Amino acid sequence: MYFSEDSIHTEIIKRDFQGATAEELKDLYIQRNILGCDPDTFIYRLTRTDYFIEDLATSKITLSNISADVFDDYLENPLSGKYFKDGDDSFTLGFLENYYALCWTNDPTDSAWRWERFLKQKPGVRIKVCLRKFMHRLMSTEDPFFMLNYFAAKINYVDFETIENLGSDNDYSKFLDTLGLNALPLVTTLTDHLEDEEEIRIIYSHSPSNNEFTARKVIIRDRLCKIPFDWTGVIEEVLIASHLSDSEYSNIEEKLRCLGINAIIKRSKPEH
Repeated sequence: MYFSEDSIHTEIIKRDFQGATAEELKDLYIQRNILGCDPDTFIYRLTRTDYFIEDLATSKITLSNISADVFDDYLENPLSGKYFKDGDDSFTLGFLENYYALCWTNDPTDSAWRWERFLKQKPGVRIKVCLRKFMHRLMSTEDPFFMLNYFAAKINYVDFETIENLGSDNDYSKFLDTLGLNALPLVTTLTDHLEDEEEIRIIYSHSPSNNEFTARKVIIRDRLCKIPFDWTGVIEEVLIASHLSDSEYSNIEEKLRCLGINAIIKRSKPEH
């Protein structure tokens, strides 16, 4: 059953009051936390083969810190590190430094420019997943705060002036709420010169306090975040880079099969 954005939270509260378990509520949380796109859409990601195989072998998914230096864009997460004043107090919104992301797209076209821009002739693959199915796997109920920590959002592309104004906003209160939704525009708004990427961003808010799952199982190192993730049965299709030799292709396919990938695997035939 689908609910409007306005009614999802009400339905969650009602079912929670009736004694529904976290697992029973998960699909509603997923609907609430997917912003700007259909939960049943397919999304696609280009990634280096060695990175993907490492994640498969360790049953992890690796996200990057959303920051200007990591994403090489000074307009990323524009209020991170900014000092606000409240009376005599001066402070930053520290939680903004703990957002991590994985960049996907809902554009199904296997385009040559994407391979060139994101992989630059390195050995790579394009992964296809269903967004809802992916979020079900990512949002583990082992994390008691999973409904507050995981999001998927369609990037909002705006002109330079708009995003500059976002970064100069001094009203910090508008970005605070109990569900973690109000701050998401700060990490899902980019300049419109990137709008050809049609990005869908998977976002994780790392909140280690009072969370045994996070303390024991989530690894933060070198501006990367590694979260437990079982890839088996989630992937719909894998395309292997077209420029690789037959032996390189076969080697990658064999490794993927040995690591439990039963999806369609084939060579990319990118459109120019």
